[in-house]
Amino acid sequence: MGEDVGKVLVDGKEFFSNDPKVATKNLPAESVDKVQVYNDKSDESEMLGIDDSDYQKTINLKLKDGMKNMIFGHVEGGGGYDKYYLGNTKLYRFTDKHQFAALAMSNNISKPGFSLQDYMDFNGGLSNLMSGDGNIELTFDSDGPIPVDFGQTIQGDLTTGAGGVNYSYELKKENRLNVSYMGNGSIKDINQESYTRNYTIDDMFEQAGFSSNKKTDINHLINFGWRNRSNKKQYFMLNGVATIYNARNSSYENYINSQNGMYMNMLDQSSKSITEKMALSAKGSWLRKLNGVMKLLKVGGDIAVDQSLREVDENIATHFTGDADTLQQLPHQQNDSRILSSSAYLKSVTRLGKKFYVETGLFSGLKNETRDREQVLLDLNVTDTDIPTQFDVNYQYIKPRIELKKYIGKHRLYAGSYWEFGEQYNKPMDTIAIKQNTNKILPFARWEYEYRTGQRVTASYSSRLRQPSSYELQPIISNTNALYLLYGNRHLKPEINQSVHASWMLFDQFSFTSLFASVRGTYTKNKINRSIQVFDDLSQIVSLINVPEDYYLTTQLDFSTHIKPLKIKISTKYRNSYNEGISYVNDQKNVNKQLSHKGKLSIENRKKDKFDVRIGASLKWTEASYSLQRDLNQDYMEYVGFFDFSYTPTKRWHFSLVSDFTNYHSNGFEEDVFVPLIEVGVQHHFLENNRATIALKCFDILDKNKGIDRISSYNYLQQTQSNTVGRFIMFTLKYRLNKVAKKNGVFITKG
Repeated sequence: MGEDVGKVLVDGKEFFSNDPKVATKNLPAESVDKVQVYNDKSDESEMLGIDDSDYQKTINLKLKDGMKNMIFGHVEGGGGYDKYYLGNTKLYRFTDKHQFAALAMSNNISKPGFSLQDYMDFNGGLSNLMSGDGNIELTFDSDGPIPVDFGQTIQGDLTTGAGGVNYSYELKKENRLNVSYMGNGSIKDINQESYTRNYTIDDMFEQAGFSSNKKTDINHLINFGWRNRSNKKQYFMLNGVATIYNARNSSYENYINSQNGMYMNMLDQSSKSITEKMALSAKGSWLRKLNGVMKLLKVGGDIAVDQSLREVDENIATHFTGDADTLQQLPHQQNDSRILSSSAYLKSVTRLGKKFYVETGLFSGLKNETRDREQVLLDLNVTDTDIPTQFDVNYQYIKPRIELKKYIGKHRLYAGSYWEFGEQYNKPMDTIAIKQNTNKILPFARWEYEYRTGQRVTASYSSRLRQPSSYELQPIISNTNALYLLYGNRHLKPEINQSVHASWMLFDQFSFTSLFASVRGTYTKNKINRSIQVFDDLSQIVSLINVPEDYYLTTQLDFSTHIKPLKIKISTKYRNSYNEGISYVNDQKNVNKQLSHKGKLSIENRKKDKFDVRIGASLKWTEASYSLQRDLNQDYMEYVGFFDFSYTPTKRWHFSLVSDFTNYHSNGFEEDVFVPLIEVGVQHHFLENNRATIALKCFDILDKNKGIDRISSYNYLQQTQSNTVGRFIMFTLKYRLNKVAKKNGVFITKG
């Protein structure tokens, strides 16, 4: 009906997580007796017994008798020409009180370990990732412990292995314990060639570079959780996570800078590093139904400890034109960082009238970051020098919050504000601390109007504050690269972000026509950006500063419908984004504007009994402009044509062809790049009920896969090309544990 499904239950119980795909992709259809669809209230409104019109669409899968204790999942393995292999296993078990899951995988075809959904499942579901105020934040940095698969393009050669187990037990109805372990490791080899066009106020210069990197990492993740809703008047929740991570990295880089065709300088650098991290976190909440004017009380909090150690040994050779000698350095760096954070909140809900409520809350928190850097410079021409450095950053805050909620027919109105009082101070060792106080009102509002089933309009406004990180504040120069010195700024102010959003959603279940349109705009005051000093020898010093403002606007439009006379489905997508930012080059203001358009059209057949055909094209066009150096203004385009075809002549055989042809064009680079990718495959199902599948696939038949990336930022345009997995042939065998004989259909009821 055009509405998002919030969760899928199996026999009225959560199935590993709130994501519908976990149950619907793993339960065999023939094991389901009934499908129930209904509107489910939130935990808070259900406890209060109020109808706030804030429903969550829920599907409940009722299992047939005799099917509730089955083990299901699959085992798959394969090998390919020229060293390639893959293997993965998923096993599930569901009973009245117990839920069990086991995952394992390994491959060397650049497929990351777990999907994002696998990661959330092992953390107890989406709700366990929420903070006290209902927000969700996931961060995966370059040294991150979890190789999460977002479907992104992987550059380089990646070998990955991962495994985990999850167990949950329902002590009694609505009282559930969960514990899990996830481990993974990877080896990544990547080689890159890059070409960069930089500019100053009066001129441009070029950089040609080569880099290679090999990284090995291992991670362990343990999670536990407890949820208790057995008492209708109160609700308990507790979660905890422990992570241990270590990595080994070795790299080599060579960069040559030239101006007007003349050589200016060169950097030749090799390094080895060790990274070790340990993190512990826990959070909990208690929700209580009350009598009287105040209807509901919620108390919660969290605490987290994160410690990391990184040691780097480097061999750096820097040569400037005209110098007789090369500057040789052998620096050793040890970076030790510790983060301790805690927060607590108190919220209440009061009824002011019919479908009129006020929610009040008080949030408080403290975050302390300590960075220790010990650097030893072993210069061939000078005496060894020890430079121990410590830097502390503290931020503590109190945020009162009030929100009014009003429900008028099919309208939902929300409006409120945070009031953030905070104090941050940063202090290098043996210096005076710099303090900055925060006193900011941060309003928000939202309006929803569902004027017809499957047709909804929404509009919202929000504001938030982002404090600068300890890395951005740390004033110590990172001087392991003599051509590029970077340091932070102790006087940075927090960013103030304001955002507006509007959307329109329409779905017609009779014509299968859907339309989604949205626009979002963001204005950032005190945006943290870069100031770049470029010297005559083309070496650079980069510092972080606050610029007055930054603008970002994006729109999107998705439309699809069925054309019954032609028996086809047509889909179109359009994305548009505009960003205007400020940076400084040699103390001169530069306004960098980037406008991007992306459109896609696809056509496919409706009836897919034997043939499934999809054809279409997409275009991405980006315009970049620089106020200081207009000669560097560029347009670059990415054209893609695609054709997918599959044929299933019988229930035992399946043939497929997947292809796309991409052309990269830019007036800032000498030539276009054309990348044709073609994949063909054949599958054969055998054994009783098609329990087993044997498959043969050939990836990138023409062996033309290229890791091309083009970006514009600050004062440069850059193109990089990386090694990727090229052509290979893969033979796989898959055995399903849940394939049973099909029986009569499924009954569907709507509540």
